[in-house]
Amino acid sequence: MAGSGIKKQGFSASNGVSGGPELFSIPEPNVSDLIQAGLPEGLILRKDLDADLVITMETWDGAEPPFDSEYFSLLWSRNEDSNEWELFEELPWAGGPWIPLEFTIPSSFLLATENEGTFYLKYKHVNFIQEPPAYSAAVTIHIDKIPPNGVVAPEKMVFSVTAPITDATFATATE
Repeated sequence: MAGSGIKKQGFSASNGVSGGPELFSIPEPNVSDLIQAGLPEGLILRKDLDADLVITMETWDGAEPPFDSEYFSLLWSRNEDSNEWELFEELPWAGGPWIPLEFTIPSSFLLATENEGTFYLKYKHVNFIQEPPAYSAAVTIHIDKIPPNGVVAPEKMVFSVTAPITDATFATATE
């Protein structure tokens, strides 16, 4: 019988079609507690830049990496489509029950003069065989340390009213 000596190949969640480790679907960094709603997108309040920011990587869909040595990294870039991302921090996972990983963005980075404007963050996962890495989608943060008028104080507002000031004075004001 032709093919009778061929055994069926079993596939599991930890194996891809080629029989090697399958890439995880990595969640994007959750920065919702760090940023403000509105524009610019991803704005971090100035008062929050004085302390390190912590981004926690929770488990995804109850899944755990199936191997004993995995590495997860938080990366940043100025350009979302860049091929060159810088490392904030890399954390190992050594198997067992998943414990959320906490990545730190140091305040020294946030307060550095050259670090002003829009940045993108994403996670990187490297499995036990080191290739190929998997990446999350990127999220936006915006660092703004410059007040709206820069270092120049705004001019005083001038109001023109005729004494005596009454409720009727405000009703006749023109815009």
